[in-house]
Amino acid sequence: MLVDLTVAVADGATTISDVAVLSDQAELFGLVASDSTCWRLLDQLDTATLSQVARARSAAREVVWAQRAELTGQPFPPAKAAGRALPGLVIDLDASIVVCRSEKELAAPTFKKTFGYHPMLAFCDNTGEFLAAQLRRGNGGQQHRRRCTTSPGSKPLSPRSRTPIATATRSWSGPIPPAAPESSSATSAAAAMRR
Repeated sequence: MLVDLTVAVADGATTISDVAVLSDQAELFGLVASDSTCWRLLDQLDTATLSQVARARSAAREVVWAQRAELTGQPFPPAKAAGRALPGLVIDLDASIVVCRSEKELAAPTFKKTFGYHPMLAFCDNTGEFLAAQLRRGNGGQQHRRRCTTSPGSKPLSPRSRTPIATATRSWSGPIPPAAPESSSATSAAAAMRR
């Protein structure tokens, strides 16, 4: 089942239900788990398994970036701010409010007078890749400034790399995924690079 989800994500899946696309190609993928089975699997994953998934993602990312470096001379595209390419990796830390209609675990009143979550999200600004998330209570934005310097758990490159890493932060209170214009992220990245 975890393999089904992995293949679906590699194929461009953005939701759990997108795993159904694989069942249209039974000759290639065989029997594919239903989305409800996938949800049950995800609900049962323990910390050790999640750590293995993070290590596998990190290893796959390193291979892909090495292959890209062979072809283009760069392991990843440069992040851009104000029309200029920024050196190294830019990790974009973002907080967003997710509204809940009922009391769910960790849901709480938000600063926007709604009820739900305020997760911290990390993206690689160079590639647009989602790196990590930390589920926080709806009032979690109160600690935003203090926690925004924390880097995501999985490292994008090996420790041998000498690639500079900048952290860009911004706060977004709209629905997930935030549809902020590229320039606001780039402006935040430029400000982070100047610090």
